Amino acid sequence: MFLVGKVSQVGPLRYTPSGVPVGEVVIAVKQSHLELTNMGYFDVVLSGELAEQWFSRLKVGLNLEISGQLWSRNFRNRQGVSQKETKILASVLNESR
Repeated sequence: MFLVGKVSQVGPLRYTPSGVPVGEVVIAVKQSHLELTNMGYFDVVLSGELAEQWFSRLKVGLNLEISGQLWSRNFRNRQGVSQKETKILASVLNESR
């Protein structure tokens, strides 16, 4: 999977119990279909060296190219309702113009 978009939200950098850094950002991507244009928002997860290298430089409005794979899971929320979430696990990040 390959996306090009702007950072719209940056979450905190956290560490797993084993010490691996993990952080999430939301990327806004312009989507055009037929004559309609809107924005799609995608949750992107950075971990390990990628998170360490990028998290201090990530800010809202930064243009990024992201390569990664889709990850999804089904779960029950606190109210017991079944939900599904899909995120992108980033493997490569580049600043774009």
